[in-house]
Amino acid sequence: MSKGDSDKSTMSDESIGLLEDVKKGKARKFAMICKGTSIVSLVVYKKGSVEKRKKEAKESGKGLFYFGVIDGRGMEISFKLARADGFDSAPVKNVTLKDYLAEAADLKFKPIFEIVDSLQLVLDDSDPLVQRFLALQERAFNACEAHPDRATEINGLCLSIGQNFDRDELEQVVPQIDSLEKLLASLTTNASAGGNPSQNPNAQTSKEEISESNDDGEPQDPLADWKETRTWAIDGLRDVAKAIAAERHQESAKAIIELKAVIANLTESPTTAQQVSELRRYLEQDDVVLDVCELAFDIRTPLLNALPQFEN
Repeated sequence: MSKGDSDKSTMSDESIGLLEDVKKGKARKFAMICKGTSIVSLVVYKKGSVEKRKKEAKESGKGLFYFGVIDGRGMEISFKLARADGFDSAPVKNVTLKDYLAEAADLKFKPIFEIVDSLQLVLDDSDPLVQRFLALQERAFNACEAHPDRATEINGLCLSIGQNFDRDELEQVVPQIDSLEKLLASLTTNASAGGNPSQNPNAQTSKEEISESNDDGEPQDPLADWKETRTWAIDGLRDVAKAIAAERHQESAKAIIELKAVIANLTESPTTAQQVSELRRYLEQDDVVLDVCELAFDIRTPLLNALPQFEN
C-alpha cells in the first residue's frame, strides 16, 4: 500500500450502511478515535460492547477515544456524547466531521456534535427478543400507575433490560424479560376497565378549559391550583407514554421510563418552601421536562404558574 493510500480515510461497508440507517431516523452507536484536530477512525454499530468497538477503531491508529449515539434524519444528524461518560466538549469541529464523512464514506451529511447528560438506549427493533420487550411497555406503564408501590421495581427491571440489550448481554436479558412478564401477570391493573380515575381520555384538554370548568367563585386553598394543574399534566404525560408504547420503537422503553420519572417528581402536595424551590428548579432545568415541552406539549409554564406562593 502506498503512502497516499494509507493516508486516505476509509470506513467499513458495515459502518457506511448503518449511517444510511440514521438517515431513516434509526439511532446507531459510534466509536471514534481522534488525534489533535483530526478524526483517525469512525466505527458505527448497532449492538455489542464499547470495548470491542474501541479495539476495532484503534486498528486505524492511536489517539483519544470517544463513543456515543448517532441520531437524526436525512442529512442532519447528531453525534451525541454524554457527560455521564466523561465527555464535556466536542472532540473536533463539526466541519471536520462533515469532511471526514464525505471523504471516508462518500456521504454528504450536515453533522453536529452534541453533549447530553446521558445517552439514549439503542435497541434493534428487528430482533424478536427486543420486540417481545417493547410489547410489554404499555402493560408496564399501566402497572406502575395502578400499583405505585411496585413502580420502582418495574421501572428498574425495564431499565436494566434495556441496558443489557444495549451492551449485548443477552444471556441476562432472557430471564429478565421472563421475570418482567411474570411480575406484570401477577399485578391486576384496572386501567383497561376504567378503574383509574386519573386516566382521562381528554387528558390534553387545555389547562385554561379545566380551570374555567372548575371555577365556582369560591376561594381556593393554596394547593388547589397546583393539584389541578398537576393532574392535567400527568394525564397528558400518560397519554404521551401510551402513544410511545404503542409504537414499539427502539427508544420507547427509555422514553417511557423518563416520562414516569417526570410524573414521580411532581410532588402532589408541596407544603414547604424547600419543596416549592426544588420543584421550580426541576421544572426549569430538567432535560426530560424540556424535551416533553418541545416534542409533546408545554407542561412547564402552567406548572410553574401554579406553584403555591409560600416560598418566603
